[in-house]
Amino acid sequence: MKTFNERQAKEEIAEIFNTVSFRKFGNAFRKHIDPMFKAEYNTTDVGGMVSSTFLWSDAASYIIVDGSYALTEEQYNNFVNVFI
Repeated sequence: MKTFNERQAKEEIAEIFNTVSFRKFGNAFRKHIDPMFKAEYNTTDVGGMVSSTFLWSDAASYIIVDGSYALTEEQYNNFVNVFI
């Protein structure tokens, strides 16, 4: 039985981010990993980093690539199954 490796799982999620549409990725990520993964929760007026010149898709790429979110094995499996 393979042990869950959070770092490796996040790397695989980052690879998915780079290969599918942002809309499909965002919908699956919100459903299975983080319901707060939305532009409205990441705008500058609420302390986030999105502005008129820095788009939500740009900010999202930093969140995904940096792995700055919590992840369980169950969340990972449910998320990945969307893309199989």
